[in-house]
Amino acid sequence: MARPMTPRAPAPPGAAQTELDPAPQSAARSEVLRRFQIGAIGIIGVLLLIGLASIIEDRAQQTDSTAVAEAVPTVAAPASPSAPDPLAQAGVLPDMPASPTPGAKPPPTTSPASTDAN
Repeated sequence: MARPMTPRAPAPPGAAQTELDPAPQSAARSEVLRRFQIGAIGIIGVLLLIGLASIIEDRAQQTDSTAVAEAVPTVAAPASPSAPDPLAQAGVLPDMPASPTPGAKPPPTTSPASTDAN
């Protein structure tokens, strides 16, 4: 960050020039060095991420090229007829009719909004 210029009174003629305060200059230099270090670390980090992504992509392509297109299972699955519902066998589900009766109306339901209005 640049420091604003402050006007100074000119030195009297014949006076020896004094050296300026070195502290602001060294502070500016350390800030520049710190910014450079942060930028360099950022660039190195991006390059490492790109390299890691490249390695992962190469491994994925290598795995795809060596994989068998249609692998056959080594153990044959046992052929079983349609299995009944395990929840119904355990007695967890209520007995439901296989098909609804055509003339039956569903029971009326009450909603919380209709009971609050009374």
